[in-house]
This record gives sequence, structure tokens and C-alpha cells, in this order.
Amino acid sequence: MQIVPFAPSDAAYRQRVALLKEAQPEEPWSLEGERAADAAATAAGHAVGAFVALAGGEAVGFARAQADADVPVAGRRRLWVVVAHRARRRGIGTALLESVTQEAAAGGATEWHVSTSLAEPDGLAFALARGFREVEAEHELHLDLGSVAAEAAPAPGPVASLAARQRADPDWFERYYCLHTTVEANVPWGLGYAVPDRQAFRRRHVDAEEALHEGTTIALAGGEWVGLCEMWRSGDDAYTVYQELTGVLAAQQGRGWGRALVTAAALWARQQGYRRMFTSTSTSNGPMQALASRLGFRVGARWVHLLGPAAPRRVPSGREVGS
Repeated sequence: MQIVPFAPSDAAYRQRVALLKEAQPEEPWSLEGERAADAAATAAGHAVGAFVALAGGEAVGFARAQADADVPVAGRRRLWVVVAHRARRRGIGTALLESVTQEAAAGGATEWHVSTSLAEPDGLAFALARGFREVEAEHELHLDLGSVAAEAAPAPGPVASLAARQRADPDWFERYYCLHTTVEANVPWGLGYAVPDRQAFRRRHVDAEEALHEGTTIALAGGEWVGLCEMWRSGDDAYTVYQELTGVLAAQQGRGWGRALVTAAALWARQQGYRRMFTSTSTSNGPMQALASRLGFRVGARWVHLLGPAAPRRVPSGREVGS
């Protein structure tokens, strides 16, 4: 078994996505998304720390470390470690973790943030055995678009697409930036949030190929932007759309905006041929959990987020759990 740096190529990205999909089938992994993630890291001045495990010349594991612009901890990095089911319990996960940790620590990383599905108990056991601690739980919620009512939900004011506001409002970017960052800063989230600068926000939420501006809905009250439902493509899944962020400014909450925003976005998605919409929300976000339940979302997956030390160290073989 060999651990080698990830060398970008069409074949390498296909292998990488296949491994990610096997480990986390609920997530919208795609060649486009993985290339974009590497490009975004490079554009932000962060090294792309990625390694592949090879057994008999075949890729059987992958690890990646990237800075997360939404997390306000300078030394924190997002970590992915995946190992093919057929190659588990052979020390491959540990070897990948050691390699990616050494490189990340040399670049100033001090802490890992990792997410794992509770449907994949090997991942949780692997992290807990290596000193990680749970800090947040999250539900992935699925909505059958065929079940959505044919008409938009009543709203206390106009609901328009972001694309329409881009065409009509010369100040649309500043309005969208202020609304989005205010809403996201108020979402209960145990890992924290750092307001991105305008350039980083534009790169991630406006210029990203996954962003669906025609489907993203904006709530308008007295000419002001007071709520949003942000829609994205779901990787290479042509039948599923992703609801990235939904929220309403505090002064406008409790008036029906949330239901109107999500319903309008769902109706648009159905008209485009999508069959399913999914989103995720912290278990501590009671209002969003309640709204999703009223709209007919069901829990499709459960996730846990953990933090752990980004310090090179060996794990005794007797503590090997999972991969």
C-alpha cells in the first residue's frame, strides 16, 4: 500500500469522486464540484492538501484538507478521509490521516473539523478513537417535489428570483451580500461563522457554477430585501436540487416568509424537471426544523460534526477502529 499526493487528472478525479460517493452517498459529489473545490482553495491562497492510497495500483482511499472560509478559527481545516469498504481495517485510514496531518500542520493547521454520517459508523468510531469530540449534529432533509402544492404559499409581500433582482436592481450584489451574511450569522451553529469579504462571497455564492440564481428566491418588504432561499445544483445528480440557506431577518420573522420562499423555490425546481429537493439543518435550529416538517420534508440522513487535533501522531494498532 502506498500513500501518494493527489495528482490532478480526469482519471484521478473520477477515482476521487467514486471513493467519496461510496463513503457518503447522500452528498452531491461530482467531478465539477471537486475541481471547483480545489480551484477555490488555490484562488484563496490555500494549498490543496490531498493524498491517495494505492493498493496494487488501484485507488482505495483518499484524504483532503482545506481551509473553510465560514469557520472563524485561523488554524482550523476541513478534513475528509475516505476508504473503500473492501479495503477497510488495514490501516489505510490511519496512514492517510498521518500524511494529510503532517502537511497541514506544516502549513499552520492546529485543528480538524470533520463530518460523518451516522449511517457510516466506521467514520464516527475512527474519529472518536483519535481524540475528536462531537460539537454539532445535523439532519439532512429531503422533499419530494411532486408533493408540493401547485400554488405558491401566501406571502406578506412579493417574492422574486435572485436572477430577476439582478436584472432590475443595480445594487443587487450589495443587497444580497448584506442579507445573506446577516441571515447566516444568525443561524444557530456550534462551529461558528465568519463573515466573508465581498470577493470571497462573490466567488462562492454568485460565481459558483452550482449556484441557481433563477431558483434562488428573495423576499421583498417595502423595497427592502428581508429573506432568501438559496438554491444550488446537487453535484451531477440531474434530478435533485439543494436548498443551501433559508432565512428571514429578525424583524420580519413569524409572518410566513419562510414558507413562501421555500415553496416558490420548490415550484420553480419542479418546473425545471427536478424531482427532489434536499437541505440540511442543525438539530439546534428549531425554527428551520419546524418549517421543514410543515412543508413535508423528511429526515434522509443524520450527521455529526467533530473537532480534533491536527497534530502528527501515531495511533497504536490496538486502537484501530474502522478505517
